[in-house]
Amino acid sequence: MKKIVIIYNTSYYLYLFRKNLILELLRQGYEVHAVALEDKYTKSLLELGCGFTDVSVGSNSQSPLQDVLYCFKLYKTLKKLKPDLVLNYTAKPLIYGTLAAKAAGMPVINNIGGLGIGFTQKNMVTRILIFLYRLSQRKADVVFFQNPDDMAMFKEKNMFKEGHAFLLPGSGVDLRNFAYKPLQKKDKIVFVLLARMLYSKGVILLLEAGNILLKKGFGNFEIRLVGEFGVKNIDCIPLVEKEKWSTYRHVKFIDKVDDVKPFLEEADCMVLPSYYREGTPRSVLEALAVGRPIITTHMPGCKETVEEGINGYLCEPKDVNSLSDAMEKILLASFEDLLRMGQHSRRMAEEKYDENIIFNLYTKHISALINTKS
Repeated sequence: MKKIVIIYNTSYYLYLFRKNLILELLRQGYEVHAVALEDKYTKSLLELGCGFTDVSVGSNSQSPLQDVLYCFKLYKTLKKLKPDLVLNYTAKPLIYGTLAAKAAGMPVINNIGGLGIGFTQKNMVTRILIFLYRLSQRKADVVFFQNPDDMAMFKEKNMFKEGHAFLLPGSGVDLRNFAYKPLQKKDKIVFVLLARMLYSKGVILLLEAGNILLKKGFGNFEIRLVGEFGVKNIDCIPLVEKEKWSTYRHVKFIDKVDDVKPFLEEADCMVLPSYYREGTPRSVLEALAVGRPIITTHMPGCKETVEEGINGYLCEPKDVNSLSDAMEKILLASFEDLLRMGQHSRRMAEEKYDENIIFNLYTKHISALINTKS
C-alpha cells in the first residue's frame, strides 16, 4: 500500500479543512499519515483511519532557530515514515516540509492556500518570505495555487519551476454537507462574518460600516461575528475591542464553533471585508454553497467569488465607506433580488468550487508522481 504524508500546522485545521481529502485518499487505497501539532482534534484524525505523528511548528514564529529545528524534526520524521509522497499545507510546512521531503528524496505536492498579511506589505519580512518560498517551491514537484493572482506573482518572481504549477478552483466545498437552503423573509437582515478575529480580515471595518448605516437611519440589520478572539497571531484583535463593541445592540458575537452551517443558514448575506491575501476563503465558498449573497473585497482569492450585482458586491480593501455602500445595497434590495443572488451563488459553487474537482486534480498528480517514483 502506498503511503502519503500530509504536513499541516495543527490537527484542528487539518481535520477542519482536509477531512474529506483524507477520506478520499483512504477510499482510493492509500495509507495516509498526518504530521502536525497534537491537539484535541488528533483523536478525530485517528478515527478517520489516518496515522499521526506530533511535530510542532514551534511556539516562537519569529525564531530562525525554531524553524531550523522544525525542519530537522520533519526530516527525521519523514525518514522514519518513508512515505511515497508528501502533501504540504500552510506557510511553514510549505517551506520546511518541502525542504525536508526533498532532502529525504521524496516527491512533494504543495498547496498555496493564501499568502497572508506578510505579502500585503513591502518590508524585510516580505523579502525573507519571498526568499524562503523561492528556495522551497522551486524544489516541489507540483505547486497548486488557489487563485490566479498568487500564481502570477510567484511566476513573476521565479518562485516555481516552469510547468510544475497548476491552478485549483479554490479549496473546494462539500456540496452535500453545505446544501442549498433558500433565504427566508425576516424582520431584519443578518450579515455574518466567519473568520478568525484578525484586523486584516476587516472585522473592525465591518463594525464601523454598521455604525455608518445606523447614522443613515438603517435599523433593520444585525451583524454577527463568528470566530475566535485573542488567537496567537500578531494581527489578532484583542478582547478589549470585543468588550467595546459588545455594547452595540446590532452586533452579536459568537465564539469559535465546530459547525458553521447553522450560522450561514440563518444569515442573509456573508461579509468578508478582508485585506489579507486569501487563497479562496472557505467561509465564502460555504456561503456560496448554502446560497447566500456575498460581500467581499477586490483582493486575491476574494474577488473571484463575486459577480458584481449578480450574487453580491465587491468593495475596496480598507475602505469603510465602500463597504457600507455595499451593505446598503443589500439592505435596499427586495427579498426576490436577494433570493436570486443566493440562487446564483449556489450555481457558482456547483459549477466552479465542488470539492470533487479538487480531489480529481490531486489524485491525478499523486498517481503520476508515485508511478514515476516506482
